[in-house]
Amino acid sequence: MGNGLNPFGDMSIQYSIWPVVLMTYNLPPWLCMKQPYSFLTLPMSGPKVLGNDIDVYLEPLVDELMKLLELGVETYDVLTDEAFILKGALVSTITDFLGYSNLLA
Repeated sequence: MGNGLNPFGDMSIQYSIWPVVLMTYNLPPWLCMKQPYSFLTLPMSGPKVLGNDIDVYLEPLVDELMKLLELGVETYDVLTDEAFILKGALVSTITDFLGYSNLLA
């Protein structure tokens, strides 16, 4: 997990935040990484490194993603004027090596 993100730029403070951001990849490449299409789903904050306890924070997000993959959500498409079932999946994660080992544990 490293030291997380220090939102105030004061490196002498031990408090840190780890953001979990979801990106929509079914958009054109020039849009998928833009701010209006990124969703801050889980800001984890605290005075110490989460380490192996990160699963406690990620479990609700993983549960929601599993429901989205298996069942989907009824969604309305304005362009076609029709409802459809939207499904989604986790494609990849971006972490440092320490964070990656905690996610796999």
